[in-house]
This record gives sequence, structure tokens and C-alpha cells, in this order.
Amino acid sequence: MSKLWRYELQGDFSGENAGNCQWAIGEWEGREYFIKEFLTPKYPVDTTDMSPKTVERKKKACEDFVVHKERVYRVAHDSSDGNSVPVLELFRYGTKYYTVQPNIHKVNMSIEDVAALPMGEKRRICANIAHSVSCFHDFGMIHSDIKHDNILFIRTKRDTLVPKLIDFDSAFFEQDPTPETIDGDAVYFSPEVLLRQEEEDLSLNCKMDIFALGVLFHQYLTGRLPGFDETLSGTVGEAVMQGLPLELSTELDPEVQVLLDQMLLRDPAARPSAEEVYRTIRPLFEETVRIVPESRPEPKPEPKPESKASKPKTEPYGGANAWFHPPEW
Repeated sequence: MSKLWRYELQGDFSGENAGNCQWAIGEWEGREYFIKEFLTPKYPVDTTDMSPKTVERKKKACEDFVVHKERVYRVAHDSSDGNSVPVLELFRYGTKYYTVQPNIHKVNMSIEDVAALPMGEKRRICANIAHSVSCFHDFGMIHSDIKHDNILFIRTKRDTLVPKLIDFDSAFFEQDPTPETIDGDAVYFSPEVLLRQEEEDLSLNCKMDIFALGVLFHQYLTGRLPGFDETLSGTVGEAVMQGLPLELSTELDPEVQVLLDQMLLRDPAARPSAEEVYRTIRPLFEETVRIVPESRPEPKPEPKPESKASKPKTEPYGGANAWFHPPEW
């Protein structure tokens, strides 16, 4: 068993379903943690073969990476209603950066498994997710990679199936310049995300998450994507971008059909907010299984970045020198 700083790794890092990262399970003081290793950027530790300009460029990329990640993780933590998995630490070890989260023992649920649940359960799950999204939308933060693979399911002591939203590593803020590229699954891309690939000055906002939720909720409620002419389009977002009609399942109640239709509109401004989605779905599921939070965290001002003079040294990596320490979970 190898060791990464204070964590005893239970195996090698894996790239399965990890994008531009790798992950492993580590143990520290009797607890298991999910550790993510970022493949980029890499801190220039050995600079013998680099020019001073290259060293500074790489250090600046790393500094920007840390500032952005710390900002995202703080907002995700402060806005959480309990239905997302917090990042406990962000640190550098050698040339690479790592995040640490509690290792949640999940219930393996495919889209078909969720769709096979009683309708009240499915509506509750959708309401839980919508509430979680509305909380960080209040801070102007966009998840940008909402999809089934980023919903982790657990069972409570009362045997209730609960969804938890994970992976904020593609998140960004409405008030900031839109990233040059949007990482994620094209199945859930909104029309404006697809358009931005051609129009670089097109800004994106939280409503791109609403479109992704519309696609996901149709899958959870019916087991399949909204229908569209697959000879003309490859995804739901592409069909909507082209002005083609979508076919929502007739299994859905009229109220849900109307809601999903609004969430999948071409015009982002015409889509409901996540809070409106939550308030629409909430009354539709059985009260006997309801566990949706009654309150939401109040938005707080984002923490001001620390000055360079006050930043801890980065050697050794971790402990008091880890960059991000939310309260213990």
C-alpha cells in the first residue's frame, strides 16, 4: 500500500469515468476518503530544463487553478443543503494537485433503476436535486456538468434513497468570463452550449444547468430521453437548437410535462429557475416519503483571496499548508 501525504492509498489511481483526473481511495485515522488527482496543471518543481519565462507561466497557471478551485469549493460547501458531497481539502503534493472528499458508499443505480422506482420516489429525487442546484445558483455558480454519472445515490438509516450531487470541477460563475471550453456530456448540453462552440463571445448562465436537469429528469421519470428526430439531430440540445419538436413521454402528468417543456426551451431566459423547478415538483410527490429540506443556506459574500504575503508555504504539502479546510464533516 502506497502513501500520499498522510493518506494510505488502498490501490492505484484509476482514470475510470474521471475525465482529466484520476482517483483513488485513501484512509486516514480510520476513515476512508475519495482522493482525486488532477492531471493538469503541473507545478514546476524541477526547473532545470525550463526558462524563467516558462517557469513563471506554469506557476501562474497553477496559482489561477488554485484560486478558482478554492472559490468553487467554498461556494459549493457554503451553499450545500446536505445533498452534495463536500471537498474537504485541496493540496499539492510534488507537481500535482489533489482534492479529498469523504468516501460515500453509494448504491449503484442506473437510469433504468431510477425509472423503475414508484413515481412518488422519482419525483422526490428530482425535487432533491433541483433544490441542491437552486442553492448554488443563488451564488451565481453554474455546475455545467449535470448528468446521471454525477448523481450519487445513498440509502439512509430509514432506507430512503437519497441523491447527492457530485463533481464541481467544471463549475464556473456567471459574473466571470465563460470558459473557452465546456467539459461534460453532450447528451445534456443545452442549445447555447452548442452554439458557443461556434460563437466564442456567447456568454452562458445558470439556465444551461436547467436544460441539463430537464433532460435528466425525463430520463429519471420515464427511463429514456425526450424523443426527437435522430436522423436530423444527435442530441436533445441539438434538436432544440435546430427548432425541431421534442416528444415528451405521455406517461408524465400534465403538470410535469409542462414543467419539462419549459426547462427544455431554446431561450435560456424563458426557462424556469432551479428554485421554480423545485417548488413545482415538490407538491407532486407523496408526503410520506418527503425529505426535501425546508430551508436553504443564505448566500454569503465570497471570501476575498488571500494576499500573496499571507499565503502559507507550499512545502511540505498539506496539514496546515493545505489551501482549503472547510469545517469537519
